[in-house]
Amino acid sequence: MSSYAIVLIGVPARISDEVVNGLRNAFPTNHVILSDRSPQHKDGYALYDNSGVQRALLACATAVFGKTSRPYSFCRRPTQQCVLRAERKRHVDCGQSDNQACALEKPEYLLVLYQPSRDDSLLLRELAFSAYAKRLPLSCYGRAKQTLSTAEGIISNVKIRLKELEQWINHQKNTPLLLPIINFSTGSVLTLLKQVVRGLEISHQIKLFHDSGWDEANKGFLNPAKLVFRPTPASTAHGGRGAESTEKKALRTEYRLGCSYDIGFHYDVTHTIQNTLTGCSFRCSRNGDIICGSSDSYVNIYPDDFVRKGGG
Repeated sequence: MSSYAIVLIGVPARISDEVVNGLRNAFPTNHVILSDRSPQHKDGYALYDNSGVQRALLACATAVFGKTSRPYSFCRRPTQQCVLRAERKRHVDCGQSDNQACALEKPEYLLVLYQPSRDDSLLLRELAFSAYAKRLPLSCYGRAKQTLSTAEGIISNVKIRLKELEQWINHQKNTPLLLPIINFSTGSVLTLLKQVVRGLEISHQIKLFHDSGWDEANKGFLNPAKLVFRPTPASTAHGGRGAESTEKKALRTEYRLGCSYDIGFHYDVTHTIQNTLTGCSFRCSRNGDIICGSSDSYVNIYPDDFVRKGGG
């Protein structure tokens, strides 16, 4: 059975417990459902300033990696004894004894339901299409029963969409859905991802992207800088990038459009005209700007824009 992490963002703390408990009753198995418990604002809009966005990201990280809210989150160490039990931080009534490993593994899907604000851009930029983010109607704000019924309907519908997306992301050869947003250096990737979240037909959007961006001679996606991004087959994908410094960054490493993907998947990037990447620069999500020299014939770029130099 598929597992889901579902996070409510911007839902006022005054009603969030009622909504979360209602959703847990509606989806009792293999679902972790949390809220960021936002303050309620008199103008009827959520507020996604820096502190609000950080609170939202922390709720997502907690739901996925299970650091603070057992048993209502998954665990990043499911084969080991529960950290919270071992450290006696709190009583955890999850049905496991002190020496048992956690039964909740990392979820396959990450769904965010968020209340609209006057400006959602910072929130969506920081989520960076890691979660599948769906907006709740403005009319739900501060209304527990309406929020609950609406959220139930959205979750049921989005589950169908996520199953379809997972096939395109993890089982479709030459997928553009995992292209790095920053280093592909064109708005076409953002447009593609936005169209998918809007609910447009996935196969049609991917065909449009392939028709305009696929270079059959080089077996990869061509960007305006004449760089070709070749998808690495799952059988030859490799890791070696190390863990991210924060769980918030790790969300982008683990998910795209709400679907978990192979953490070793990346694109091999080469130049279509010259034999090396001399003078080419890339923006690494961890290490900042990287400038290639004459010995760099290729780089590996991951969906979250982590960049690793290749060889000569």
